[in-house]
Amino acid sequence: MTIMLQQIIALILIALFVFRLFKQKKKQEISRNEFSLWLAFWILAGGAVILIKEIDRLVAWLGFSGGGINFLVYLAVLILFYVVFSLRLTVAKLDRNITDVAREIALDNPLATNDLMKKSTPESLNNQKLSNNPKSSNTDNKNI
Repeated sequence: MTIMLQQIIALILIALFVFRLFKQKKKQEISRNEFSLWLAFWILAGGAVILIKEIDRLVAWLGFSGGGINFLVYLAVLILFYVVFSLRLTVAKLDRNITDVAREIALDNPLATNDLMKKSTPESLNNQKLSNNPKSSNTDNKNI
């Protein structure tokens, strides 16, 4: 079993990602479950890099054309599309939840909502600028 330069580079990158993963876990920036998931992912990725020749043979035996790396890239793209789809669904759900919470707050406290709306209209913002501007006062600009 010979290791090629590409495999060495890939393993070094994976080692850096695992190091960063442990650093995030130590700082408690990620949960234990998330840590376990990413650690398993990077271990599997390292195994795939090391065993690429065996994956080539397995892919050929299964009848796929091309090498094992092609199969892994196709699989990764499919997984990424699934993750993007799942994230889109999560963002849409969060958007609905935020809308529901904002609606509930507005219905529970309509006076505060009206005051907030009055403060943010363009006319009120212009009036605030004029009242805060010392040059706009009538006593400063009188010539006697």
